[in-house]
Amino acid sequence: MSTVTNISTITQFARHGQTMFWRFVWKEFRMIRSLWAAVAVMGLLIQFVEKTLLPGESDFVLTLFCTGLAAAVLYAAGAAATTFSAEHEEETYDLLTRLSTIWWPPFAGKLAVTLLSALLLGTVLSISALIFGGRYF
Repeated sequence: MSTVTNISTITQFARHGQTMFWRFVWKEFRMIRSLWAAVAVMGLLIQFVEKTLLPGESDFVLTLFCTGLAAAVLYAAGAAATTFSAEHEEETYDLLTRLSTIWWPPFAGKLAVTLLSALLLGTVLSISALIFGGRYF
């Protein structure tokens, strides 16, 4: 076997891993987007209720900010549990173990989507805390 064959095989294998990674990212995004939307709406509603019901002397921005971060943390825990347990519930775990790929594309796809969506949710709810707080905008 020549060196040229080995290099092209390694390149093809790396390209295949990247393709599988993006497929898993898309799959995980589709699976948890409704959870993300539900927690975002619920977080915004709770922030609105807090803004409406808290007395005027309260530090609105800090309270709303903490509510947003708590919602993001709870979402991250729920999304991680959902993405990693869904394969067993949908009975696709055996199929995934038989795929002709290494372990990192499914794991990295799940981790990336969960982490990035939790950070995005925390950012959205933090910005809404500043908007509802009314001090900076």
